[in-house]
Amino acid sequence: MGCKRFVRMPCFLLFLYSIITTSKGDEFMFKKQAVTRASSAVLAASLVASSLGGALLFPVSAAAAPTVVNINGADIGSTFEGVGAVFSNGMTKLLMDYPANQRDDLMKFLFKPKFGASLQHVKVEIGSDVNSSSGTEPSHMRSATDFDITRGTNLWAAQQSKALNPLIELEALRWGTPSWISNDSDLYTYYKKFLDGAKATYGLDFNYLSADKNENTKASDWSTTGASRSFVVNTLRPNLTADGYGSVGLVAADSNVGWFIADKAVADSPLKNALVAMNIHYNQTSTANAQATGLKLWDGEDLAPSRKDFVKGPLDMANRIIRMYAVGKMTKYEMHPGIESAYTNTPFTYKSMIVANTPWTGHYEITSGLWTAAHFTQFSEIGWKYINSGNYSDDRGGYMMLKDPASSNWSLIVLNTGATPREYTFNLSGGLSTGTIRPWKTTESAQFIQQSSITPSGGSFTVTIDPYSIYTFTTTTGQQKGTASYTNPSSEAFPLTTDYTDNFDAYSVGKEPVYFSDQGGAFEVATEGSGKVLEQKITAANKPLDWKYRSTPEPYSIMGSPEWRNYEVQSDVKLTSSTGYVMVGGRVNHNRKTIADEGSDVPGDGYQIQMHENGAWQLRAGTRVLASGTYSGFAPNTWYTMKLRFNGTNVKAFINPVSNPSSVTQLASVTDTDFPSGQVQLGSGYNAARFDNLVIRKIDSSTQVEVGRYDNEDPAITYVGAWEYVAADYENYYRSQVGSRTAGDKMQFAFNGTTAIVLGTRDVDGGQADVYLDGSTTPDATIDTYAPQKEDRRAIYTVSGLSVGNHTITIVPKGTHATGSIDNFVRIDAVEVIGGANTIGKMDYEYIHDTFGTVSPGQLPPNWAIAADSGVTATVELDGTAQKLRLNDTVQAGKATLERKIAPASGTVTWEFEYNRTTSVGSWNRFLLSNNGTNGIELYDTDVFGFAYAKPDGSKVTLATLVPGTNYDIKVVANTATQTFEVWIDGVKKSPATPPTFTSAVPQFDRMRVMTAASNTATTTAYLDNVSITAPGGTSQAVIKDTFDGYPNGALAGDPLTTVGTRNIQVLDWTVTGADSTQTCKIDTSTPGGGNSSFKCTDTLSTDHVEATRDFDRKLDGTVTVEYKFKQDAVGKWTRFFVSNGLDSAIEIYDSSSAGGLAFKDSGGNEILLGAISANTWYSVKLVIDVDARTFDAFLDGVPKLMNQAFTNSSFTGLDRVLFKTADSTTGFNLWLNDVKVTLQ
Repeated sequence: MGCKRFVRMPCFLLFLYSIITTSKGDEFMFKKQAVTRASSAVLAASLVASSLGGALLFPVSAAAAPTVVNINGADIGSTFEGVGAVFSNGMTKLLMDYPANQRDDLMKFLFKPKFGASLQHVKVEIGSDVNSSSGTEPSHMRSATDFDITRGTNLWAAQQSKALNPLIELEALRWGTPSWISNDSDLYTYYKKFLDGAKATYGLDFNYLSADKNENTKASDWSTTGASRSFVVNTLRPNLTADGYGSVGLVAADSNVGWFIADKAVADSPLKNALVAMNIHYNQTSTANAQATGLKLWDGEDLAPSRKDFVKGPLDMANRIIRMYAVGKMTKYEMHPGIESAYTNTPFTYKSMIVANTPWTGHYEITSGLWTAAHFTQFSEIGWKYINSGNYSDDRGGYMMLKDPASSNWSLIVLNTGATPREYTFNLSGGLSTGTIRPWKTTESAQFIQQSSITPSGGSFTVTIDPYSIYTFTTTTGQQKGTASYTNPSSEAFPLTTDYTDNFDAYSVGKEPVYFSDQGGAFEVATEGSGKVLEQKITAANKPLDWKYRSTPEPYSIMGSPEWRNYEVQSDVKLTSSTGYVMVGGRVNHNRKTIADEGSDVPGDGYQIQMHENGAWQLRAGTRVLASGTYSGFAPNTWYTMKLRFNGTNVKAFINPVSNPSSVTQLASVTDTDFPSGQVQLGSGYNAARFDNLVIRKIDSSTQVEVGRYDNEDPAITYVGAWEYVAADYENYYRSQVGSRTAGDKMQFAFNGTTAIVLGTRDVDGGQADVYLDGSTTPDATIDTYAPQKEDRRAIYTVSGLSVGNHTITIVPKGTHATGSIDNFVRIDAVEVIGGANTIGKMDYEYIHDTFGTVSPGQLPPNWAIAADSGVTATVELDGTAQKLRLNDTVQAGKATLERKIAPASGTVTWEFEYNRTTSVGSWNRFLLSNNGTNGIELYDTDVFGFAYAKPDGSKVTLATLVPGTNYDIKVVANTATQTFEVWIDGVKKSPATPPTFTSAVPQFDRMRVMTAASNTATTTAYLDNVSITAPGGTSQAVIKDTFDGYPNGALAGDPLTTVGTRNIQVLDWTVTGADSTQTCKIDTSTPGGGNSSFKCTDTLSTDHVEATRDFDRKLDGTVTVEYKFKQDAVGKWTRFFVSNGLDSAIEIYDSSSAGGLAFKDSGGNEILLGAISANTWYSVKLVIDVDARTFDAFLDGVPKLMNQAFTNSSFTGLDRVLFKTADSTTGFNLWLNDVKVTLQ
């Protein structure tokens, strides 16, 4: 959902913000009215702040006075009910398999008070054998007579939590429904047996029970005749009370679509009286009806911190916790999941406080999200009170105060998700302690660090909250950043140095074996003769009813390392039903979230051999059949050994009767590349099947087993061109993906090994690309990423059989596609390497290569800038038969600096250029390789020293004497690690044997410069050509390249390019806000502006604006280049273009009526005209932004207008957004956008 963006007030136009009493979604809406005096604006701000308890509701400039917040301890609000987590969906299974020491430490990090996350509430799934996200949770009742409360892991986890913190509150909720339940009485029995077993076996008394299925009910289910309402009011509540569970509070409705339960409960006293709490999922707002019920209101499931981005992960979670009460009056936050102890190839991973998915070594990861949660849980307890005047939320964070009702102690959490510091003065009153305040702070780089104490003065204290940080200020003590009692093993590998075997005899009957994670069905240990086996228990007769949002696949369970490639897996199998099949598989790299219309025959994405009751067999890659046949003599209820052998791209399948191990039949041998690595799977249809004597082994003593896998965002993988960040989710490795549709773009990396695999996605919009190996100019292969149905984590290119050592791969999209595809899109997900060191590295990247041949004579070439005195010019001119860059200095007292910026380059940097000086005497030209204003290398061409370099002491060392009028090829190889360089002229090394030291120490280079001297005694004319700078690992990645082509006319932000089934393909990834449906932006095919479409923003109101934003991953350093085309049907309308970090604008450009055209607003509020513009004319704007220096160059229609210009606001670091916005006073106005491009270097 898009939210209203607030922008910094221009110095030349001050605004009075007045609150509109209505709200749009969950954010306040503001109107702006012009006033003429600064004092009026300040007074207005003070009045707004005062009326809201001192909370200033709009951003102020960095120079503004602190925001004053008056917190009255007598202004008591609701009771705080804690921050907790949901343990469900198979995400706790692997935790049980951890070594006892590491598992104990993990429990402490989760539950021990004032130690780690210190969770205060635990919500567990009541298992039903459905896959509720990332795996199944086994049911305690598979029939009316079956009962085993010890199945699964969640009650064990709840028991551990209560042992560490007896005050933790417990809640239970179901996702699916066992098949035997046919009426309310059966459903009550199912609930009661769960509570009985939890009490009898685990000693657990549950505080709360969710009344119905997770995210499954609708409003009509809770009407006076609705099924859910009838069950709760007439069966569940009265029977629980009668059976001794009167203290178990009922919660409803666990909805992710709205507060319909509140609309029913507010008018239905029996329903309201049956409940103690109402909740909603992934929403921090509530309604008037919800608040009017008087019931507890909870955020019953919301995000655990994403591991990809600190601001969008941990700080976003903190923002939700603050917001749920400040905006929604909700008092409990339950993150999902509590721990990520599931395999990474299952859905909904990559968000958690703790990652624990390698139980074979015991390695785990404590994320910054855990310490973010600790800012709430270690400083408060359930039962503390919210102080209303101390709770506030906005789009940059906010604050949340809780008070101990038994004392004057309090804790204040303050969050800043913005790029600029926020300063507050907190004035305390109403019985709040004014004693010593102990601050704690968390940032991305340093978590949960206690700061120097604060002593309030007169009940007041002032603090500055750093960007991207969370603080807790408290009068309590006892908090700590807990540390593990036992070593956290560093290794995550499962290398199969010896055979892995499991005959299942060591487990108790009914238990799950270690390292297995059921994705469908239920795989449990059972007796067989005098031993034990693994049995699949769910059949068509007892198959449960699925969760609404996931169809459970046919039974299979995965185990082992996701990095296994070359190995054998074998298991004894027995089909114990007269129909169906039994299956052994491997190389499972993906377990996708299936939906109902796909059916259940969707195994893990990998290879599998299925054997059916009549001996018919299939070797499959996912659902694709590679080979099939019939194995004569196969009989149900007979044991066979089935084996798969994976060696490179070859897959072999074998079978033999257990009774005759020498009678081995090879069923198939195929070559396939789709699934290059992955886990073992055992499975069946919905029929009974048994497994025994599992063996996983290396194929031989020398062949490596595990690949090295690297995400597409690994810094060693570099991109050139329009490689966009693709909207990715759990279907992709590490929830990330890049893609390009532009011919000539490059993705490249070096690797050490004999085999390399590039993984990507095939889909209906897939395109084609050439792949170049080891620098060859002839493609090694052409790949095609089209598929009629989406295929994730597929090997789109595989090369093997290379010599051991270093190699390189470059992928170049062709801008073409096969018949059937709707686009040329090539998506890259990850890279895998095996056969050597299994590492990847950076390839050399050409930061620049300027030949000037396509530049119009008399023009300064793109990306070059000149700062010159009068009489000094730099233009492209014809020199002989070639166009070259000509620097002409005709003024002996004047000088010039010709500059070409690059993205920061380090390591071995090679700088090459062709140089010709026509002047024989009196010149003094300098060639500088610099980092900002510091020259790392200074070369001189003079008639005094010849061609020379400068030493650190300023003295010059001659390398050669250059003849005027002669072309020379200059090459400099610099090493930033050693701070030395070497120089070649026409291929001959001229620098000393011992490489010279940099003139000045620099860690990197970000520009080259050519300078003349003010002391020239003659006209200086110099020519440059073939200028290049190359270094390892550079990138020039256009993360946004929006041409708007192909979308249907009238398409809005969020609309897809096309739809395939229920899937949206290439959603238009813009956020547009306006006061109503007429204030919007949409695709316009009648005004293309290049290509066949543009993005037209229409402003119909004189009291509001329309705003379009496009976000990209935050860039904290290097270079950001922003390009766009625009057209307006009127000028002087104060349309705005900002480059921002979140809501904080770094660069502000306006269509200014006062400046007479397109103008930049500097930090002092002054307008600098870029150029006059006319209505109904397309213009192009380009900004080359130096994020480190906070400066930029601006070009209008290719002409440089500003060079090294300081930001409008230089008080913050990082950029992540482009924004286009009309003015509030504009009406009947249209703005068209096209070719919006953001390139990161």
